[in-house]
Amino acid sequence: MLNLLRDAGFATCLAAMVTREWLVAAPRDIVIALASGTVRTAALIAAQPTQVRPAIEAAVAEAAAPYGSDDGFAVPIVAILAYGVKPGA
Repeated sequence: MLNLLRDAGFATCLAAMVTREWLVAAPRDIVIALASGTVRTAALIAAQPTQVRPAIEAAVAEAAAPYGSDDGFAVPIVAILAYGVKPGA
């Protein structure tokens, strides 16, 4: 990403890891969001046979279990935020 920003003419280019929590009521909400909100993951989920969807949801539920509480699930997420400043800006 930093190379893309530099190639686009940005002089100051930085990237930082940003950590947050994805708050969901149930692990199934994660699968629903990924199946409808991200291009690659949505395509991957859609390509699976219908009969394996419960196994996908079970795997996500198992992975999310440590982050559950009475209020739902606070699943840790990480993103890389890259940004640049145009010269003279």
